[in-house]
Amino acid sequence: MIWIIVALVVVAFAVILFTPKNASTAVQTAGSNVEQPAAGSSVPSSNPPPPTPAPNAPAAASPTLFSGAPVLPEIEAPKPERQLDTNSLVDMLQAGNYFLADGNFANAESAYRRAVEINEEDEDARFNLGIALARQNKVDEAIAEYNVALEIYPDYVEAHQNLANLLYATGKTNEAIEHLEESLALEPDYASALNNLGRIYALASNFEKALPLLAQAVELDPENPDFNFNLGSANLRNGNFTNAIESLRKASVLNPSHIMTINLLAQAFAQNGQPEEAETLFKQALENYPANVEIRFNLGQIYLHSHRSVEARELFLQVVQAAPQFTAARHSLAQAEAAINQQVTAPELQSSKP
Repeated sequence: MIWIIVALVVVAFAVILFTPKNASTAVQTAGSNVEQPAAGSSVPSSNPPPPTPAPNAPAAASPTLFSGAPVLPEIEAPKPERQLDTNSLVDMLQAGNYFLADGNFANAESAYRRAVEINEEDEDARFNLGIALARQNKVDEAIAEYNVALEIYPDYVEAHQNLANLLYATGKTNEAIEHLEESLALEPDYASALNNLGRIYALASNFEKALPLLAQAVELDPENPDFNFNLGSANLRNGNFTNAIESLRKASVLNPSHIMTINLLAQAFAQNGQPEEAETLFKQALENYPANVEIRFNLGQIYLHSHRSVEARELFLQVVQAAPQFTAARHSLAQAEAAINQQVTAPELQSSKP
């Protein structure tokens, strides 16, 4: 049997920043359809789980942008030009925003804690404190603060979203789904929540639920490379190769440096009976990322399927030398050697887990 490594859907959990209920105090930020902080408000949820490597493949390093971790929006929180009042809730929220934008999460936490001391019932202070804690990987404390924010204000859409992200990252999938569904009940066109909920269902291979959610997220934000990637990944895993090519091609145009998009697009071409297009993409990717063993392995699969066994053997040998634990590569190396020695017919190309 021949394997093409098909990566699991890796979806960016969109970063959420607080959108104040009083729009006049809002601080606008850059980023993909993400709503942002108030006169001293918040920042993102914790990083999403790293992409799942192919079975028996060496664990891949967490990709920079969209192999998993989204780019964080920049918070426009200029340094205050006056002395801040440590007894002012608004001033402490502003100070927290400034430190958060500067990457000083410990000081942001201190400012937000002071805001909570000033008013324990302020949901924004609780929410922002949760963000500062999450950025320091104080996950349990962050979850607690998001829960308090929701106790104060149950319709806090962004709090549901950020809490869901942390719950999912800690393995509490059902609770994460509940909060994402609550978020969507409050705001049905919340593209990030649609994307994240679709991602969870796709990772569970529940494509009946995943695909409509991911498609709706793309419809709401068609220029978001992460959303297009996730929809394409889900279609690829579900065998909808033409649809996968369409979405992954769009994602690659929007984010041409994202290696996982290129890899999955090539796989979609291969599975769709277009090996020449797949080979071209794998070669281009390998030129830019020569140390990536999965791309090298997948290119070897194209060669093996095309009866170019000598070239396939060379690639598989390189993979085995670089990653001895890559079981599928060892198996494919044996297949290539058998094809060379016995001139056996190459098996039909198919997607499977090694």
